[in-house]
Amino acid sequence: MHTYKLQNVINTENKPISWKTWLALKPKVAIDRKFLQRILDHWPEDQVQKYLGGLFRGHRNIDSFVLVSIDAIIEVLELELKVIQKNKELEDDKSNLNDFIAKMKEYKARGKAWMLINGQHRDDGLTRWFSGKIASPAGFSKIVKLMLEDGRPVTSTQIDAKLFPKMEPGIQDAFLAETHPFTFVTDFEDMEDLADIVRLMNTGNDWNANEWRAISPSYIMQKFTDLNEYADFKTIFELEKSKTQPYNLKRKGVVWFLSHMYYSWVNKSTASWTDSPTMNDDVYGEMIKISSDLWTPKSVDEFVTFAKTVAKEFSSLIPALNTKDKWFVPASIPTFRNYFHFRVILDTAGHSLSNNVYKVRDSREFPAAWLQQENFRQSTREQLTDEGKSIWDKYEAGKNPLGKSWKGLSKDAKKYIKDNYLLIGKHYLADNKGAKGGKNLNNVMEKQVADFERIFDDLFAKGMVKKKGSKPNSSIKKEVFSKKLSSENAPLTLDDIMGLVDGKQTHVGHQIASQNGGDYTVGNLELESAEFNLSNKENR
Repeated sequence: MHTYKLQNVINTENKPISWKTWLALKPKVAIDRKFLQRILDHWPEDQVQKYLGGLFRGHRNIDSFVLVSIDAIIEVLELELKVIQKNKELEDDKSNLNDFIAKMKEYKARGKAWMLINGQHRDDGLTRWFSGKIASPAGFSKIVKLMLEDGRPVTSTQIDAKLFPKMEPGIQDAFLAETHPFTFVTDFEDMEDLADIVRLMNTGNDWNANEWRAISPSYIMQKFTDLNEYADFKTIFELEKSKTQPYNLKRKGVVWFLSHMYYSWVNKSTASWTDSPTMNDDVYGEMIKISSDLWTPKSVDEFVTFAKTVAKEFSSLIPALNTKDKWFVPASIPTFRNYFHFRVILDTAGHSLSNNVYKVRDSREFPAAWLQQENFRQSTREQLTDEGKSIWDKYEAGKNPLGKSWKGLSKDAKKYIKDNYLLIGKHYLADNKGAKGGKNLNNVMEKQVADFERIFDDLFAKGMVKKKGSKPNSSIKKEVFSKKLSSENAPLTLDDIMGLVDGKQTHVGHQIASQNGGDYTVGNLELESAEFNLSNKENR
């Protein structure tokens, strides 16, 4: 019979240390909330006090603080980087190792030796208590067993609801001498080991699937994590107030939003663009892997650039949307999600809902135009049958088509019309409520695109948006000619007029050429001789 020996790849050292020793070690400990931890959400005072009671009664001693050697992290990452360089894969490196290594070396240069990957909330609470920012629990003396040498317990006045720095030195020493389990990870084999250690140490905590994925070293996850701190995204995602919702900033809500939108974006030219896997779906776990075929660094960079543009546009609407009782459109992440989908469609060649590609020229006025249309689409009147709309309009005009006692479009009139003439289950709002994906999303976007294309000529004339390969339409040409042919003082001769309207002599030309970024708006167009127009394009 053979004898077998199991060799651990991950080496750890487990030992209890006192809080006094921990406070002395802390200057050498780093917490990285981009790569290895969630954004710290400070426990409220009552939660810290509850933790203190359990900690010093002995309940919490089973939950170890976990630290990983920064030297070990650097060593493993540099070995992985050498493999990539040796295989000549660096140009298409789908990890984010260079950034990670640079960050770890920066910590080491600042005197850090360990990375805390489990215990940041507990450490934060203890630090606030030790420094006197939070008082002890009101009944602390009844919870903990703190006694003098002769066995007499401390009195309530000595520790209850008291700031730690104001306690007697001997009592302070007793608390600081208490030990707690600490685990020091000194060696591991590869980057996935580190990610798995973080996951294992937080099993049982309320991390959602997105937060687990966000600690992946893959390029796509780290780029999305960067945007969790991007100003325009922060402005938008601060709309999510609930700490338990996946779009909350401190739960890396931007990362979840971008993961979902990227999946739709890579399928934008296919029938799968409305697919909306749930957060726990395996497709996201596969998508963020370094080996995934769904992304390359180039595709991620293109998406991130587009996402920043869309976030900038939508964030300009937040001050208006935050005004109370003014809008049917809610100031919410789902509203941003709809705008994002809409912008993807405009930007996509061969999308099932549009035959054209549109480029937004005015990042401030275009979203404002969209908001006005969206507010109209979500208005009560637009959810009614044709008969209901007719009755609504008549009451709004001061008529009384139903012979009721209401005066105009009163609150009672609106309620009655809504109750009796609503397009049950078939109106825009019904689709909008389920517009995260599927048929509902398709219906909502189909309506938005149709409304946009109906007023495109007007938006184009105002310089808000252009169609790829578009030329000035007849109404814009008419405005350009009208500027030249209309005058209070009538300076033109008939020969002048005939020359202007002769297409062989006169062209509508650009002041700034289209190849130099010039558009087809009235302000950038002028009448000029055909000879000049055909010979002088490179000089403007």
